[in-house]
Amino acid sequence: MLESGELGTGARLRYPLGYWNANGLVCGIGAALMLWLSRHSLTGWLRWAAVAVLPGVLLALYLTYSRGGLLSLVVACGCLVVLSHDRIWLLATLAIGAIGALPAVLYVQAHFSLAENIAGQAAVDQGTTALAPLAAGTALALALLAGLRRLENRGGGKTGRIVELSRDPKLLRGIALAAALIAIAAVIAVGGRAWDQFSSPDLQLPNSPEEHFGQLSGAGRAEFWRVAVDAFDEKPVTGHGAGTYQFSWDQLRQVTTPVRDAHSLYLQAFTELGIVGGLLVLALVGLLLWTGLAAWRASGSAQRELHAALFAVSLAFAVGAAIDWFWQIATLGAIFFLAGGALVAARCAQLARARAAANGDDDGRRYGFAVAGLAVAWITALALIGPLLVDREINASKSAAADGDLVSAVSHANTAKSVEPWAASPYVQLGLLAELQADYPTAVGRLSQAINREEGNWLLYYLRARMEHEGGENAAARADLSEAQRLNPREECLRGGFEGCG
Repeated sequence: MLESGELGTGARLRYPLGYWNANGLVCGIGAALMLWLSRHSLTGWLRWAAVAVLPGVLLALYLTYSRGGLLSLVVACGCLVVLSHDRIWLLATLAIGAIGALPAVLYVQAHFSLAENIAGQAAVDQGTTALAPLAAGTALALALLAGLRRLENRGGGKTGRIVELSRDPKLLRGIALAAALIAIAAVIAVGGRAWDQFSSPDLQLPNSPEEHFGQLSGAGRAEFWRVAVDAFDEKPVTGHGAGTYQFSWDQLRQVTTPVRDAHSLYLQAFTELGIVGGLLVLALVGLLLWTGLAAWRASGSAQRELHAALFAVSLAFAVGAAIDWFWQIATLGAIFFLAGGALVAARCAQLARARAAANGDDDGRRYGFAVAGLAVAWITALALIGPLLVDREINASKSAAADGDLVSAVSHANTAKSVEPWAASPYVQLGLLAELQADYPTAVGRLSQAINREEGNWLLYYLRARMEHEGGENAAARADLSEAQRLNPREECLRGGFEGCG
């Protein structure tokens, strides 16, 4: 479950999504949904089950050591509490879940092999025995929930006054104002030092995994975002093209770390797609959030809590996508669009009912919009098939080449080229196959075709330089190697000449 990755990451929960911050987001969203379920499930036993699951969800969030996950927990649960009529009970339930997770968290902290994911039987044994404190914490959470339910059912007196006070809009506005003032004071007091630590290029390795939660380092994000802004300044209207941030990073970075994404959906959209594409991405996310909030405001009491939970899920994703790249993980994108789609459907139904009540009939226009939406969805799905087929054919070509079947390898690469003739990867594969057969003129020609489709990719110039060098075209090889070095001046392997990068 826990794996140690690149420098500075340490042992963090990567399973099942492959990235600890993505898992942290799912856990934060999951905690908010468990809170909603604990109050508003139509099935009694499911309300209890939601609270029983909550300590495990919070423990999983802890094991990610993810500040982004912690932020998603605050945003999702905070939004749900603010929008809910039962906010005092939701806060109490969240506290119960945290208390239930505490024994297992303390156990993990006390067992070094488990916390640090040190390979060996000790970590396996400690992971197994961690189930006992987790089970004890779950039982404690259920006992506390039983007490909370008795307190709620008894009602009246001080409990009733606290509940009514929690539902007072004036109190909510007062809390919001106080929070804003505290935030402003914090920025004034420590904002400069915090930004210095956030933007520092030096990675400070924590002495223990849980110290990740207290770090202010941005783990390179300030540099990722600076490159995105600088690249946008180069082509603000048209952008550099989808998927090209990594090439901008190679050329503009001030550190040697290889990076593919800007760690911000919105900045990367402006960098790659230009002002129009960036605004469209912002409009998409903003419209879904605005529609969700409108659906919540117009809902009756029964649906209002559900819409609050769905809006909280959408908001947590939208905030998280501003500071990380996990929006590219299909599971998380699906969660956002499922929640957003449900809210849009609810809002459309509300507007249709209002229109029907005003006109005395339903003009049926919403069905036309639904059909048009389905058509667009299918067209989009079909458009995504092409890249999948290309990847499959390229992988098949590589496997065939590894087995020595160059005829089949070339056939698969040509199939990929016919599926997406505008893509660079099929031409790269054909060039590499020609190089294997010592057909250097053909190899150079294929790489030239790839470069015409992906001009900012330093690796293509390096590969063509290597093939030109092997074919005796030394002047052209030196020119291409120089261009590769210009496009990626901090790539150390290019210092090794024509064979330096493999």
